[in-house]
Amino acid sequence: MLNFFIYIFWWDKPRNVECPIRVYKTSTASHEKWNPRWSGNWAERWIKIISSYTIGLQDDYVVLSEQHSIPMFWSGRMDIDHLAPATLGPAILGSAFGAIHCIAWSSAFSSRDELVLWRISCIAMITIPFIVASLCACIVAIEEMDRRDIERTKKTPRMETREKNPKMTRKKKGPSRRRKLRKAVIEICIISILFLLMMASFLLYIVSRIATLVIAFTSLRSLPPGALMTVEWTTFIPHVGSS
Repeated sequence: MLNFFIYIFWWDKPRNVECPIRVYKTSTASHEKWNPRWSGNWAERWIKIISSYTIGLQDDYVVLSEQHSIPMFWSGRMDIDHLAPATLGPAILGSAFGAIHCIAWSSAFSSRDELVLWRISCIAMITIPFIVASLCACIVAIEEMDRRDIERTKKTPRMETREKNPKMTRKKKGPSRRRKLRKAVIEICIISILFLLMMASFLLYIVSRIATLVIAFTSLRSLPPGALMTVEWTTFIPHVGSS
């Protein structure tokens, strides 16, 4: 299934390219040579690196000017505003990929524990990308609503200004600041909680993928009798098989 989508996306990709094209460095810097997020003690630095590799932001820690070639998994530094729309599609494909493993939901396993672990891993591989896709869809919808509100505010004429009615401005100055502060605190709390949940979800997803691989290989130790039989492929062709 994944190869099918890759084949579609690579439909116009050149093949058998034999003439390299040199890309020379421009006079102006096209990327950030130093990132302040790389600083700090070793524990903080490793936590940031591990979290970045987990959520796919590892390119922020790559300095192209120090590399002799483009890194293998380099995809560029994406603008934070484009992160949610770009993550929506892969998250949906990831959920579909997890659903494929449900084909073996009722298959025979070597033990009851392996069956339960397989089913839990399948559920995790479906729900976690689906949650990510839902969050990305919500972020995209909220950004679109904010953009429309900003455009609507620009088109709406201001009825009163500070020079015309300074008393109203002084009365609303305090509550407005409190509302903004309360909104900022709520946003920080929500973002922190979502970040922790996302980190735990990504780690659970990785563990689930590893669990399915381990179970798939360990199940080879006790194959059913039908797996050892030679498949007579000619029986599947009507005009060749024996009557």
